[in-house]
Amino acid sequence: MVSEKVIIVLLSIAILLSIVSLAVSLSAKVNTSALDKPINVKVPLPERTSDDAVGVVGITVEPISGG
Repeated sequence: MVSEKVIIVLLSIAILLSIVSLAVSLSAKVNTSALDKPINVKVPLPERTSDDAVGVVGITVEPISGG
């Protein structure tokens, strides 16, 4: 049987990859459009400890002023 820690690590890697791909798609959409200011997508990486490999991942999207 696969241990729970391995499953948790694999799920966290999958979630991080989906968040990064979402951020890349958002930045690509912003770069190809005719907007003045691009959207800054900040994805902080979770801090890993010895026992816990799952951290809190937050995305902050700054709104575009004007339009």
